[in-house]
Amino acid sequence: MIYKTKCKNNIAFFKLVSGLHTNINIQLSNKNTVYDNKLNQTRSFNNISAFYEKVGNHSDRIDNLFFLNTQLIKQMMRLQEELINYNFSSGNITHDRLTRTKLIDFYNQNKINISDYIVKDKSIVIFNNFNDIISRLEGVIKYLDCIYCEKSQLDSKIQLLGLITMLKFSNEKVINLNNYSRNEIIVSFKFYLL
Repeated sequence: MIYKTKCKNNIAFFKLVSGLHTNINIQLSNKNTVYDNKLNQTRSFNNISAFYEKVGNHSDRIDNLFFLNTQLIKQMMRLQEELINYNFSSGNITHDRLTRTKLIDFYNQNKINISDYIVKDKSIVIFNNFNDIISRLEGVIKYLDCIYCEKSQLDSKIQLLGLITMLKFSNEKVINLNNYSRNEIIVSFKFYLL
């Protein structure tokens, strides 16, 4: 992709939104269902041609997805200690302990050395102030109310709120989860798992 601007804010915004869009296209190509009249049941399948049409044949989209995931992984690794020690206060001590155990298991299974991720676009490596991008994304959320399908609207909002929260984490030298709502913490983790 040839960028028409040298503004790092605009490039980072484009790469993050394009990465999010690519992520959504991957999910859509993996979530196809068809009703099989002979078997009288719904069958799921991966639409490989849709994947290649929307993602696989576009190296710039894959690069932008990589940029998005690199930013996301960096924040999830920074959150490890804070998340494991977070007081979830769900009202059910058993559920709170189970959540903590699952988080510990998650981090044990996903040991990642962020230095293993080489960012291809060196012009953005030093970029770490996402305030302008956060404001733009918060503006985009307002337009999601125009989506008629409630499930698509909800999924889109969760993904955007997860991205916004992740970018807010990026702006902090030390992340204190007490400065965030429970929903922000949940959507940021859900966004990582998508």
